[in-house]
Amino acid sequence: MFSNSLLRTRLFLCKLDYGGIKCLTSASLTRTTSTLIGDKQKTMDDLDGPSFLTSLYWLFGKGYFQTTHQMQIEHSKIYGPLWKSKYGPLVVVNVANADLIEQVLRQEGRYPIRTDMPHWRGYRKLRNHAYGPLTEMGSEWQRIRSILNPHMLKPKHVSSYTNAINGVVSDFIEKVAKLRMTTGNDVMVYDVAGELYKFAFEAAIRSSQAELHIVQVDRIMVLK
Repeated sequence: MFSNSLLRTRLFLCKLDYGGIKCLTSASLTRTTSTLIGDKQKTMDDLDGPSFLTSLYWLFGKGYFQTTHQMQIEHSKIYGPLWKSKYGPLVVVNVANADLIEQVLRQEGRYPIRTDMPHWRGYRKLRNHAYGPLTEMGSEWQRIRSILNPHMLKPKHVSSYTNAINGVVSDFIEKVAKLRMTTGNDVMVYDVAGELYKFAFEAAIRSSQAELHIVQVDRIMVLK
């Protein structure tokens, strides 16, 4: 799912500006994209999709709140590879085609615009911590990534994160064993997908903390 803040791409022939989304013309669309979206160059207003009330019905009436990925699969069957969803003031553009997703990612540019995380940013600001690569934006994000990438992309540096990841793996194994004993009659673990999601999230946080403890930015730790 892509919010309207991510639409700095010629995929939709639109770009985000301070005054709103301005339509552009471009000859950079691939043949695949032209086929998928038709001959007419589509703007945000042209995209079909569920209204705010319809989205609420799907989430809570049909029970897709915990399985939004399944809801997206169903919506792609109804609306095609591109559609927009409304959640109050938030308009989300959904991309459900590998070729289009590739085009979005390749056209992000040097400073990709990501979904803002105001709660995380507020938490770190309140405690006088730097934002770091998870919540930073723009040129500062790119500066941090350029320093971190040599450590992240070389296999020889993987050992730097083993302690952090091993701790998460050990906790996950203990959690699965406990769930099997307490709620699964010593056999079954229910909601494995949910537990794997928690495991992946925790592993990502721990590994990010580990890499940022290693790399310094301007002699100041990006994350402590």
